[in-house]
Amino acid sequence: MRRVAATVALVLAGAVLVGCLGIGYDEEPTPTATATAPVTTSPTPTPSPTGPPGPAAEATPTPTATLAPTPTRVAGSIDGDPFSLEDFESALPSPGLDLSDEFEPVCPGASTPPVVFTGPDGGSGEKHAVWVLWVYADHDAFEADWSVGEDFRVRPLLDGCEPPNGFVYWHENLVLWFVGFYGSDVAPGSLPATADEIREHPVVRTFLELTWQ
Repeated sequence: MRRVAATVALVLAGAVLVGCLGIGYDEEPTPTATATAPVTTSPTPTPSPTGPPGPAAEATPTPTATLAPTPTRVAGSIDGDPFSLEDFESALPSPGLDLSDEFEPVCPGASTPPVVFTGPDGGSGEKHAVWVLWVYADHDAFEADWSVGEDFRVRPLLDGCEPPNGFVYWHENLVLWFVGFYGSDVAPGSLPATADEIREHPVVRTFLELTWQ
Protein backbone atom coordinates (compact mmCIF):
# COMPACT_ATOMS: atom_id res chain seq x y z
CA MET A 1 0.00 0.00 0.00
CA ARG A 2 2.88 2.35 0.79
CA ARG A 3 4.47 1.58 -2.60
CA VAL A 4 1.25 2.49 -4.39
CA ALA A 5 1.00 5.80 -2.49
CA ALA A 6 4.62 6.60 -3.27
CA THR A 7 4.09 5.84 -6.93
CA VAL A 8 1.03 8.10 -7.09
CA ALA A 9 2.98 10.90 -5.40
CA LEU A 10 5.78 10.62 -7.97
CA VAL A 11 3.31 10.71 -10.86
CA LEU A 12 1.63 13.86 -9.49
CA ALA A 13 5.00 15.58 -8.95
CA GLY A 14 6.01 14.82 -12.54
CA ALA A 15 2.78 16.29 -13.90
CA VAL A 16 3.26 19.48 -11.94
CA LEU A 17 6.84 19.83 -13.27
CA VAL A 18 5.72 19.34 -16.89
CA GLY A 19 3.03 21.98 -16.43
CA CYS A 20 5.57 24.50 -15.12
CA LEU A 21 7.88 23.95 -18.09
CA GLY A 22 5.03 24.60 -20.55
CA ILE A 23 4.36 28.22 -19.30
CA GLY A 24 5.66 30.95 -21.77
CA TYR A 25 6.68 34.69 -21.19
CA ASP A 26 6.21 37.74 -23.42
CA GLU A 27 9.41 39.37 -22.15
CA GLU A 28 12.63 38.73 -24.00
CA PRO A 29 15.04 36.62 -22.03
CA THR A 30 18.03 38.37 -20.54
CA PRO A 31 21.12 37.20 -22.37
CA THR A 32 23.60 35.44 -20.21
CA ALA A 33 27.26 35.77 -20.88
CA THR A 34 28.82 32.40 -21.35
CA ALA A 35 32.49 31.97 -20.87
CA THR A 36 33.99 30.23 -23.85
CA ALA A 37 37.29 28.57 -23.54
CA PRO A 38 39.83 30.07 -26.01
CA VAL A 39 40.69 27.88 -28.93
CA THR A 40 44.36 27.24 -29.21
CA THR A 41 45.69 26.32 -32.62
CA SER A 42 49.01 24.65 -33.02
CA PRO A 43 51.03 25.76 -36.08
CA THR A 44 51.60 23.09 -38.65
CA PRO A 45 55.30 22.35 -38.81
CA THR A 46 56.90 23.29 -42.13
CA PRO A 47 59.20 20.63 -43.50
CA SER A 48 62.81 21.76 -43.72
CA PRO A 49 64.63 21.35 -47.04
CA THR A 50 66.98 18.43 -47.04
CA GLY A 51 69.32 19.60 -49.83
CA PRO A 52 72.06 22.25 -49.53
CA PRO A 53 70.73 25.83 -49.51
CA GLY A 54 70.71 27.53 -52.92
CA PRO A 55 72.07 31.02 -53.56
CA ALA A 56 69.91 33.83 -52.25
CA ALA A 57 67.91 35.62 -54.93
CA GLU A 58 69.27 39.07 -55.69
CA ALA A 59 66.84 41.95 -55.24
CA THR A 60 65.90 43.58 -58.52
CA PRO A 61 66.34 47.36 -58.22
CA THR A 62 63.16 49.28 -58.92
CA PRO A 63 63.74 52.27 -61.18
CA THR A 64 62.51 55.52 -59.71
CA ALA A 65 61.56 58.57 -61.69
CA THR A 66 63.87 61.51 -61.11
CA LEU A 67 62.24 64.90 -61.28
CA ALA A 68 64.19 67.52 -63.15
CA PRO A 69 65.08 70.42 -60.86
CA THR A 70 63.23 73.63 -61.50
CA PRO A 71 65.71 76.33 -62.46
CA THR A 72 65.64 79.19 -60.00
CA ARG A 73 67.71 82.32 -59.70
CA VAL A 74 69.75 82.14 -56.53
CA ALA A 75 71.95 84.65 -54.82
CA GLY A 76 75.27 84.75 -56.58
CA SER A 77 73.99 83.69 -60.00
CA ILE A 78 73.92 87.40 -60.92
CA ASP A 79 77.08 89.05 -59.68
CA GLY A 80 75.83 92.62 -60.04
CA ASP A 81 79.34 94.01 -60.51
CA PRO A 82 77.91 95.98 -62.12
CA PHE A 83 74.31 95.02 -62.92
CA SER A 84 73.37 94.94 -66.58
CA LEU A 85 70.17 95.35 -68.53
CA GLU A 86 70.31 91.62 -69.27
CA ASP A 87 70.45 90.88 -65.52
CA PHE A 88 67.29 92.86 -64.91
CA GLU A 89 65.46 91.55 -67.97
CA SER A 90 66.24 87.90 -67.21
CA ALA A 91 64.97 88.29 -63.64
CA LEU A 92 61.59 89.69 -64.72
CA PRO A 93 58.65 87.28 -64.79
CA SER A 94 57.16 86.32 -68.14
CA PRO A 95 56.60 87.91 -70.62
CA GLY A 96 59.50 90.10 -69.56
CA LEU A 97 60.36 93.56 -70.81
CA ASP A 98 58.81 95.36 -73.79
CA LEU A 99 60.32 98.59 -75.07
CA SER A 100 57.94 101.54 -75.22
CA ASP A 101 57.90 104.92 -76.96
CA GLU A 102 55.08 106.35 -74.85
CA PHE A 103 57.42 108.46 -72.72
CA GLU A 104 60.61 110.32 -73.53
CA PRO A 105 62.71 111.20 -70.49
CA VAL A 106 64.81 114.34 -70.76
CA CYS A 107 68.12 114.15 -68.93
CA PRO A 108 70.62 116.08 -71.05
CA GLY A 109 74.22 115.13 -70.44
CA ALA A 110 73.47 111.74 -68.86
CA SER A 111 76.32 109.30 -69.31
CA THR A 112 73.95 106.44 -70.18
CA PRO A 113 70.81 106.28 -72.32
CA PRO A 114 67.45 105.57 -70.64
CA VAL A 115 65.49 102.40 -71.38
CA VAL A 116 61.73 103.05 -71.54
CA PHE A 117 59.65 99.89 -71.20
CA THR A 118 56.44 98.26 -70.03
CA GLY A 119 56.63 95.38 -67.61
CA PRO A 120 54.83 92.09 -66.90
CA ASP A 121 51.92 93.51 -64.92
CA GLY A 122 49.02 91.91 -66.76
CA GLY A 123 48.26 95.31 -68.28
CA SER A 124 46.65 95.89 -71.63
CA GLY A 125 46.01 98.63 -74.12
CA GLU A 126 43.43 100.02 -71.71
CA LYS A 127 45.89 100.47 -68.82
CA HIS A 128 49.55 99.55 -68.32
CA ALA A 129 52.54 100.89 -66.41
CA VAL A 130 55.50 102.56 -68.11
CA TRP A 131 59.00 102.60 -66.59
CA VAL A 132 62.46 104.06 -67.24
CA LEU A 133 65.62 102.17 -66.32
CA TRP A 134 69.06 103.78 -66.23
CA VAL A 135 71.95 101.31 -66.34
CA TYR A 136 75.27 103.00 -65.54
CA ALA A 137 78.69 101.57 -66.26
CA ASP A 138 79.50 101.49 -62.55
CA HIS A 139 78.66 103.20 -59.27
CA ASP A 140 81.06 106.06 -59.97
CA ALA A 141 79.20 106.86 -63.18
CA PHE A 142 75.95 106.77 -61.23
CA GLU A 143 77.29 109.26 -58.68
CA ALA A 144 78.27 111.64 -61.48
CA ASP A 145 74.59 112.02 -62.46
CA TRP A 146 72.79 111.46 -59.16
CA SER A 147 73.17 112.33 -55.50
CA VAL A 148 71.84 110.36 -52.54
CA GLY A 149 70.58 112.38 -49.60
CA GLU A 150 70.55 111.53 -45.92
CA ASP A 151 67.02 110.23 -46.42
CA PHE A 152 68.46 107.82 -49.03
CA ARG A 153 66.40 109.47 -51.75
CA VAL A 154 68.15 109.87 -55.07
CA ARG A 155 68.13 113.26 -56.83
CA PRO A 156 69.41 114.16 -60.30
CA LEU A 157 72.48 116.38 -60.63
CA LEU A 158 71.79 117.16 -64.30
CA ASP A 159 69.94 120.33 -65.24
CA GLY A 160 66.56 119.62 -66.79
CA CYS A 161 66.48 116.02 -65.53
CA GLU A 162 63.46 115.54 -63.27
CA PRO A 163 61.61 112.30 -62.50
CA PRO A 164 57.88 112.65 -63.24
CA ASN A 165 56.90 111.61 -59.71
CA GLY A 166 58.33 110.33 -56.45
CA PHE A 167 58.47 106.65 -57.39
CA VAL A 168 62.23 106.43 -57.95
CA TYR A 169 64.33 103.39 -56.97
CA TRP A 170 68.09 103.00 -57.13
CA HIS A 171 70.90 100.65 -56.19
CA GLU A 172 74.58 100.61 -57.10
CA ASN A 173 74.58 101.39 -60.84
CA LEU A 174 70.80 101.19 -61.47
CA VAL A 175 68.05 103.81 -61.33
CA LEU A 176 64.40 102.94 -61.91
CA TRP A 177 61.59 105.42 -62.52
CA PHE A 178 57.89 104.73 -62.52
CA VAL A 179 56.55 107.10 -65.18
CA GLY A 180 52.82 106.46 -64.85
CA PHE A 181 49.93 104.52 -66.31
CA TYR A 182 49.12 104.79 -69.99
CA GLY A 183 46.30 103.45 -72.13
CA SER A 184 42.90 104.27 -73.53
CA ASP A 185 41.22 104.13 -70.11
CA VAL A 186 43.56 106.57 -68.34
CA ALA A 187 45.22 109.89 -68.98
CA PRO A 188 48.90 109.57 -70.00
CA GLY A 189 51.14 109.41 -66.96
CA SER A 190 48.31 108.72 -64.48
CA LEU A 191 49.39 107.96 -60.93
CA PRO A 192 48.22 104.91 -58.98
CA ALA A 193 45.31 105.01 -56.57
CA THR A 194 47.63 103.91 -53.73
CA ALA A 195 51.39 103.69 -53.27
CA ASP A 196 51.11 99.95 -52.62
CA GLU A 197 49.99 99.46 -56.21
CA ILE A 198 53.53 100.42 -57.27
CA ARG A 199 55.44 98.92 -54.36
CA GLU A 200 53.90 95.51 -55.06
CA HIS A 201 54.26 95.78 -58.82
CA PRO A 202 56.27 92.91 -60.40
CA VAL A 203 58.80 95.36 -61.85
CA VAL A 204 59.53 96.94 -58.45
CA ARG A 205 59.58 93.57 -56.67
CA THR A 206 62.03 92.23 -59.26
CA PHE A 207 64.23 95.31 -58.98
CA LEU A 208 64.43 95.02 -55.18
CA GLU A 209 65.03 91.27 -55.20
CA LEU A 210 67.71 91.66 -57.86
CA THR A 211 69.64 94.46 -56.22
CA TRP A 212 69.36 93.26 -52.62
CA GLN A 213 70.00 89.55 -53.19
